Amino acid sequence: MKKTNCKLTVFILLVVIQLALFTAFLLYFNTIIGKVEETLKWVKLNKITSLSILFILDIITIACLLPTPILNIIVNYTSIYIYSIFPGALIGFCLSLSAVLIGFSLSFFIGKFLLKSSVENYLNNNHPNIQAIVKAADTQGLKIVFLLRLSPLPSTLVNYALSITNINIRDFVLGTFGCSMKIIVGLYAAGTLESLTDNEGESTILNIAMLIIGLASLLGVVVWIGVMAKHELENIKGNGYERIND
Repeated sequence: MKKTNCKLTVFILLVVIQLALFTAFLLYFNTIIGKVEETLKWVKLNKITSLSILFILDIITIACLLPTPILNIIVNYTSIYIYSIFPGALIGFCLSLSAVLIGFSLSFFIGKFLLKSSVENYLNNNHPNIQAIVKAADTQGLKIVFLLRLSPLPSTLVNYALSITNINIRDFVLGTFGCSMKIIVGLYAAGTLESLTDNEGESTILNIAMLIIGLASLLGVVVWIGVMAKHELENIKGNGYERIND
């Protein structure tokens, strides 16, 4: 009971913090944009260097199990800022997806070759039902990884859970392309933010409203896909696997 209350408290705290940060961002949007103008000028003059730095930081962030959505948006925003919507959006998507593939693969190899026993002990003690993923991945590798990338299960936990299975790296990498939908959310947000910097006054307020509505709609689609993916994973346990829980 106490453990459940603790998790609920942490969840509520994280939600409040994120809402506060988002509200502050909207309130001080013009100030924030003004502060980064000099940095953006440097970025414009050093295109390859700036994107390379962000790409490497993105990989490190993913491999170190740190939250990545904000950095993902920054990578996409920078690409669009430098090269405009096209081909900037395509470049940003490719960079983000490549960072995910490399970062997830690094986590996979670290778990498999350096931390396998630690991962097994952690899962057994803290997430016993995650063994359903392990068993399913042993027999239906590509399908399971793809569904897991679409599902709301934490990617970092999934990477290490998969590292103790017999899944091959080909299925792991191909299945990871399921993250594309989540990357598109960041790409949309980055594209809209870039358009906001080109508008003034009342049009900016309108675009902010469009950003919120557009993101809400896109997130709704991603969440729906995630629910369907998790439902499919739970159907798999009917063939002899345990139920997967958060």
